Amino acid sequence: MRTSIMTLFSLALLSVGCVGEEGEPSNQERSAAVQFEPAQLSEEATRSAPIVAAPELPSPPSSAPAAIDGPWQAWVDHEVARVQGEAPEWFEHVMTVAPKPTRSGFLRLVGPELEDPNAAPVLLHRYLIAGESAEVKAAVVAALVRTNGAYAKVLGELLVSEPDPLVRVGMVSSLRRVAGPDSLAAIEVALADTDPQVRTAAANIAGRHPDGATLAVPLIDALDDLPDVQLAASRSLGYLRVQSATAALTGLLASPDAEVRLSSLQAIDRIDPAYAEGLSQLTVLVGDADPKVARAAQRIAAR
Repeated sequence: MRTSIMTLFSLALLSVGCVGEEGEPSNQERSAAVQFEPAQLSEEATRSAPIVAAPELPSPPSSAPAAIDGPWQAWVDHEVARVQGEAPEWFEHVMTVAPKPTRSGFLRLVGPELEDPNAAPVLLHRYLIAGESAEVKAAVVAALVRTNGAYAKVLGELLVSEPDPLVRVGMVSSLRRVAGPDSLAAIEVALADTDPQVRTAAANIAGRHPDGATLAVPLIDALDDLPDVQLAASRSLGYLRVQSATAALTGLLASPDAEVRLSSLQAIDRIDPAYAEGLSQLTVLVGDADPKVARAAQRIAAR
């Protein structure tokens, strides 16, 4: 902040010719600078401001949610009734907490009240009955990941019935840290979604999932998709070091999309550096029209 103010001040002085020879400040500059010295503050102004306590959040429920045993709709209804009975104010707060915009323009729900497994059935209930916009619904389901609760099985079914792709992307994003077969099954459903945004999100999430390597087959199949999906799938396959993906990734080295060529080459190199060094395509890629692709190929060829 200080540097920015002084820079602006110096520019103002230059604009009126107030800088002396050889960069030394002139008398006019010294006189002008005095005007920018802060005045002595009064005793009242120097007193510390009172500390305002943050608003106290309602107390969460005292017990934990039960495991899903049977139809998930019945589980949500049962857990919502329990939470309402144990902590009605907390329930209302989670049902109405407003999402905040991120720098990228998306909405998200944040707050310590969401970091509780009890918030999972409440957020699912809010998604089902609140009638909010698609943007808010996406934020609600994406916030499930903060709860560390049980919801993967529910999302596996909701992904099939939810009509808005933005909301489905939010559902997929909430699966990234959820271990177990229900989560993997839901991600696989999303990899076959009709909307490329959802498929791209699923391919990205698979690479970040603790058991993502078990999705190797649908991820390799995704390399035949649109460029955005190919890009996400190739990155995930490289991150997961899926050995069986090298042949399919090699086929993408001739892609018309430079980012796909680059991510495929980098993935191959991460999976099997020796295989990457022996690629016949390197002789072409070292002179690729895209400088990033060319540099990556040159680094591999020079080893």
